[in-house]
Amino acid sequence: MAIDIFIPEVWSARLQRHLDHALVYAQPSVCNREWEGEISQAGDTVHINKIGDPTIKDYDPGTDMDAPEEPDGTTNALVVDQFKYFNVMVDNVNAAQANVALLDRFGERAGVGMKNKIDAFVASKMVAGATTNVIAPTLSPWSSRPMAQAT
Repeated sequence: MAIDIFIPEVWSARLQRHLDHALVYAQPSVCNREWEGEISQAGDTVHINKIGDPTIKDYDPGTDMDAPEEPDGTTNALVVDQFKYFNVMVDNVNAAQANVALLDRFGERAGVGMKNKIDAFVASKMVAGATTNVIAPTLSPWSSRPMAQAT
């Protein structure tokens, strides 16, 4: 009988979740993103002022203090020179036949892809700006052998 061999196919209305990486280098506790709101278009440069530290001196009661210092500082330039985009489309036929919100899910996946690109970019900048480890060889936490020094 045909009913005995019938195997139905069912399409789930739920999408499988991705196991996405969390931001490592570009997370707010590591990377200062305070000036993003001041960027209005590609190619902008945001000049960020930074004041210097005042000199901390010993106090000797009964003697005159040195003349006061005037604040000084430096300026860093944040140049917007990286541009990324994504472009997706769900045609009407696919949208009508799909039982999930495809465009919403594509947008979420694009957001994850952008976060990964940002994190990789920030990591490359951190590696490029890292200085040599001048402390004598440190022990690896997993063995008693010294780890290789950074060069």
